[in-house]
Amino acid sequence: NHQGLYALGWLDAGEWLRDSALTRRAEATVREILARQHADGFYCEYDGFDPGYETLGIQYLARYWERTRDAGVLESLRRAVAFFAHAVHPDGSVGGAYGSRHTRLYFPAGFEILASAIPEAAGIAAFLRSRLARGEVVTPANVDAHNAYVVNLSYLHACSVTAPALAPAALPCEALRGERRFSSGLVVAGAESYYGVFAMQKGGVCRVHARATGELAHEDAGWVVRSGRRTYASQQLGLSRFDLTEAGGAGSATVRARFARVRQEQLTPFRFVILRLLNLTVFRSAAIGSWVRRAVIERLITAVEEAPLSLERRVRFLDDRIDVHDTLRLESPLRVDELALARAFTGIHMGSAKYFHAAEVAQIALPSTAGLALRLTRDGACELRFSVTPPRRS
Repeated sequence: NHQGLYALGWLDAGEWLRDSALTRRAEATVREILARQHADGFYCEYDGFDPGYETLGIQYLARYWERTRDAGVLESLRRAVAFFAHAVHPDGSVGGAYGSRHTRLYFPAGFEILASAIPEAAGIAAFLRSRLARGEVVTPANVDAHNAYVVNLSYLHACSVTAPALAPAALPCEALRGERRFSSGLVVAGAESYYGVFAMQKGGVCRVHARATGELAHEDAGWVVRSGRRTYASQQLGLSRFDLTEAGGAGSATVRARFARVRQEQLTPFRFVILRLLNLTVFRSAAIGSWVRRAVIERLITAVEEAPLSLERRVRFLDDRIDVHDTLRLESPLRVDELALARAFTGIHMGSAKYFHAAEVAQIALPSTAGLALRLTRDGACELRFSVTPPRRS
């Protein structure tokens, strides 16, 4: 999404200064974005799919297409929008823990622009526009000061779109029956009673909605283990091996994931003073500032310290429910002080993933994990089986 913004900057500069070299730089930046587009259709955010920031990337490329009418960009956006549509949920929420950056943001301008050219974009724009008041995505009404500018600008741009929209296409959360499996690890399942999104590339973290009401029926962000002063989680991107075939039976998917250490470092007064001093001195060097930024990102977001723990999650998609079978194993002795199947957990540093959403106060009955920590420590393995059974339509 940053590169898309830079492309718009180069395009503006080229037009204002009448400098074709700057315009060519904008074109080259966009071509690089398109070259890195995943085969499934999304634009990578920290090597994965993040629905929230995907809407911002789509917005910048849509604005580029709006001004250049580049056919290649439009075709790329068709693929991106078609994939993103699976991350729109029946209650008007978007994304969550199954995204690479855990965000539930929604920037509407790109879809309002593309509504005149892509039916799926028209469907997304209309569906979410009618549900914004529910507070399940970040809007100008609930954004913080840090993101106020970019969010407000997106909504203002969305309101300024005048091109007539195409007839909206039905979204997967409205029409999908069966499963769609993507090479990146995302599995989306729809039945008469539910709509569910499972990220097998992140240890099977998931979100399931009841089709009858649209309400959240189940969500989990994977397993969290505390041992002494260390915390480990099963949701780390890049540590999962998944089988999306139906070899395990009709409508099944399996993932085997390694746990990784969680680093949740907070900004203390001492660290804040040091950062301010650096901002006023050595960070005036672009090269040093860039190096420090990369180091911080690696430590808090992309670094992986594997733990001697593994998870195998088997999922079966049935007509009336989803069955889940989890098996946790120790690969070397470890005292497990606490073990939980977390409803919401962010194992990386990502401030934009911490907004409050209305569904967070909904009562969701997670399966009991009582006694599993002791069993895992003592026996080296434990299991949990549970089913998600939303009500059918009346």
